[in-house]
Amino acid sequence: MVNWVKARTEAEIVDVIRAHPTVKLVGSDSCGTWRRPVNASVVLGIESCGVIEHDVEDQVVVVSAGATIAEVQQALRKRGQCIPLGPNVPDALDRLDDWRGSVAGQLSLNLPHSLQAECGSWRDWVLGLTIVRPDGTVCKCGSKAVKSVAGYDVAKLFIGARGTLGVISQVILRTFPIRGLPQPDFNLGSGLWSHAGRIQRTLSTDFEAARIAYGDHLIAFNSKGSTLYISCDVTDQSFRYPGDWQLGWGLGEANLSIEDPTVKRLMERTKTIMDPSRKLNPGEFE
Repeated sequence: MVNWVKARTEAEIVDVIRAHPTVKLVGSDSCGTWRRPVNASVVLGIESCGVIEHDVEDQVVVVSAGATIAEVQQALRKRGQCIPLGPNVPDALDRLDDWRGSVAGQLSLNLPHSLQAECGSWRDWVLGLTIVRPDGTVCKCGSKAVKSVAGYDVAKLFIGARGTLGVISQVILRTFPIRGLPQPDFNLGSGLWSHAGRIQRTLSTDFEAARIAYGDHLIAFNSKGSTLYISCDVTDQSFRYPGDWQLGWGLGEANLSIEDPTVKRLMERTKTIMDPSRKLNPGEFE
C-alpha cells in the first residue's frame, strides 16, 4: 500500500521530495477522475495555508498551492473580486465556485470552464509561481507585476502539466471584478451527465457540425468556447476534426491521449530538462 504524506510548507515539501524516488502529487484529489493512473512510492498531499496576500487595488492575490478554489473565492468576494472560473459541469450552473479542488491542482489540469471565452484561463491569470524542483531546489518565476521583464515565462510550462515538472507551493494570480462577470455559456444537450465521458474542443468552423453529429450523445456544450461534453459510449474516430483536442474523465488510461508528434516531442524535451529522473507523477503523460 502506498503511503500518504501531507505537507504545508516549502521545507516539508522539500523533505518529502528528497526522501522518495517517485512521488504522486495531489491537493484535495477532487479531480482524480480526470487523471491517468500514477504509480509512485509515496502520495504527497499539499495542504492549504490559505490566502497569503491580497492587493485589492492592483487586483493581485498570492495564495498557497493547497488553498481550495472555494476558500480563495470566499476571501476575494469580500473585496468584490474573484478568480473568473465558470462552472465546468452542467449541474453546477447555480454556483460560481463549484471547483472543489486546490489552486495548484486546478491550474495543473487546466480544465475548460464556461467563462473561458470571455475571461480566459489559468494561462491568463497566473503571474508567478514558487516551485520545488524534483531535486528539492526552491525556485521562483514571475512576480506580482502584471507586466514584468522580457524573457521566457517559465510559469506557463506548469499550467496543464499535471504536476510532472515540479511541485507548486505558492501562486500569484490576477483577479477579476465580480461586477464584470458575464453569464456562463453552458447549454444542455439531450445526453445525461455520467461517471465517464469526454470533453472535445474544436475549431469554431467545425463546432456546429460536431454539435449536430453527436446527437443524443451530447451532454452539454459551450458555443463561445467551441467545447462539447460527450457521453462515454462514443469512440468513433469519425467524430474527430482537424486541430481539435479531447480530454476524458472516468476513463483511466484513456483520459489523456497526446497524438500530435510535435506536441509529444516538446513535452518529452521539457520533461527531460525539468525532471530527468522521472520522479514526479510517473505515468501521467507516458
